[in-house]
Amino acid sequence: EYDEKETSQTPTVRRKLMNEFGSVGEKLEEENLINSETQLPPNIALSMKNVSCRWKTVEESLKTPEKKKLNKSSKEIPKLSQDPNKFDESDETKLTLNNVSLEVRRGILVGILGHVGSGKSSLLQTILRELPTESGSLALRGKLSFATQEPWVFSGSVRQNILFGEEMDKDRYEEVINACALKKDFEMFPFGDQTLIGERGSSLSGGQKARVSLARALYRKADIYLMDDPLSAVDAHVGKNIFNDCIMNYLKNKTVLLVTHQVQHLNRAENILVISSGEIKAHGSYKELEKMDLNLLMSVESPQHENKENDPLLTATLPVSYTHLTLPTIYSV
Repeated sequence: EYDEKETSQTPTVRRKLMNEFGSVGEKLEEENLINSETQLPPNIALSMKNVSCRWKTVEESLKTPEKKKLNKSSKEIPKLSQDPNKFDESDETKLTLNNVSLEVRRGILVGILGHVGSGKSSLLQTILRELPTESGSLALRGKLSFATQEPWVFSGSVRQNILFGEEMDKDRYEEVINACALKKDFEMFPFGDQTLIGERGSSLSGGQKARVSLARALYRKADIYLMDDPLSAVDAHVGKNIFNDCIMNYLKNKTVLLVTHQVQHLNRAENILVISSGEIKAHGSYKELEKMDLNLLMSVESPQHENKENDPLLTATLPVSYTHLTLPTIYSV
């Protein structure tokens, strides 16, 4: 049984994290959603239209005001940098996401595939508004919850790491820990879910840390769940159970965007996006992509993907009807 009473003293690290990601930011989140929801049809959870964005370096961010000031006060033509490693704003190939358009219906599972560096995580960061957009529009309906690619915990009890400032709901808490296969782990911990972890507490294995981080994302009440490859840190058997219990069961009526390299799970996804070089190269159900002769779906996690010459997503010839040149402007999923 779980005691509803929580300690009144909040650890400093946890309080800082809550200020950035937790309950303190909910008012701002709700304000941002007011305009977004009025722009969307009732059956659409997320809409992106012609979105392009890129990560800016610290040097770029600091120099941008100076450039604008120089252009207003001087007629001199700025000199182009001769350093090939520096970003050229006129080079569209440097965009992290390039002209991405997407519509996601409410209550469905969307799988996201692509090689390393293709823009999968950047797509989720754009939806979270962590990655600033250069152009285009983004609108979403409801609250977001995010499971990061790198699992993390803060100094505190296991329960505090899962609740993350939310009120204790016994039934929901029980469902989450069962879905994340944490029940047996709690039995092995010296003080169950009250066991301290983090810098001053017990250390967790990589799989345990991944499941605690996933439980934190699931416990948060949200409408759209963004999951950045949460199954990569657990073994195949546990990953299969988590996919079935968490994504297909616990989140069955929620909108889920799942980044994963484990293609075997995506035959149950309503739609799959194949991303390469910051663009959506193909989309459709698992059967539709199979008809496209996309054997590249099985090779997205190949160790050769870092070499562009050997990258199946870049070298494969897609059927004409599925190339990015002939796909509709908005991918409705």
